[in-house]
Amino acid sequence: MTGKIFKTAILFIFVFLTGCGPTYLPAIFDSAPPMSTPTEVKGNSTFVGGYYNQTDGFHKGESNKFLRVNFNKAIGGSWYRFSGGALAYFGEYNVTQHEDRGKKSYFGIGADIDANAFLPLRFLNIGIGLYGGVISEFGDYALIWKGEGENSILKIFTPLSFSYFFTQFNISENDKLSVRLGLGLPGGYSLGVSYYNINYGGFWGGFYPSGGKISFTSVGGSVRIK
Repeated sequence: MTGKIFKTAILFIFVFLTGCGPTYLPAIFDSAPPMSTPTEVKGNSTFVGGYYNQTDGFHKGESNKFLRVNFNKAIGGSWYRFSGGALAYFGEYNVTQHEDRGKKSYFGIGADIDANAFLPLRFLNIGIGLYGGVISEFGDYALIWKGEGENSILKIFTPLSFSYFFTQFNISENDKLSVRLGLGLPGGYSLGVSYYNINYGGFWGGFYPSGGKISFTSVGGSVRIK
C-alpha cells in the first residue's frame, strides 16, 4: 500500500513539472538504483557491469522489464567513496492504462555519480550517500510518457536523485557485504544488498515496491577491470 501511495505522489509531481500530458514516468524510474561499485574502494578502480530489472509498472496490470549496463570509475579512501560513469539500458513496458496499449520498447542513455561518506569501524562501516545523474529515454514507450503536452527540458534530460543510508559488514580486508536503504528517484524507496571483493568485483540485488509490497526486482553484478 505504501509503495502505491509513493508511486502516485511521484506521478503527480512529475505531471506538475512537465505539463498536463504524461501519466507515466520514464521506465528507469520503475526500478531500484544499482550498486554498481562497492560502498568502499581503495585508491582508483574501474568497474563494468549490468543488471536485469523486472517490476509491475506504474499502473495495475502492467509490467516493465529492462537490461542495463554500466561503466564506472571509482576512487576511495578510509572514510569516503566516489564513483561516476556512463549507463545504457533497453527494455519493454506492457501498457494497459493508456489508449495506445500493448508492449512498447524503449532505450536510454545517461551518466550518473555516487558519493558516500562513512564511519569506519573494525567490523563494519556506517555511512550515508547520494546517487544522482541524468538520462535521456527514447522509443515507443517514451512517446507515451512524454505525451503531447507542453515541451519540457525534463522530457529531454531527466534527472536522477537518490539519498541513502548504508551499513557495510567487513567480512575481511577485501570482502564486503553492504545493506543500503534509500529514498528518491529511481526507485521511490528501495533496499539494496551487495557483496563485493574490492579487488575483483561482486554482485547485488535490489528490492523495490512491486505488486503492492516490497519485492526482489533487480539482480546484477560488476567486474573490476582496473
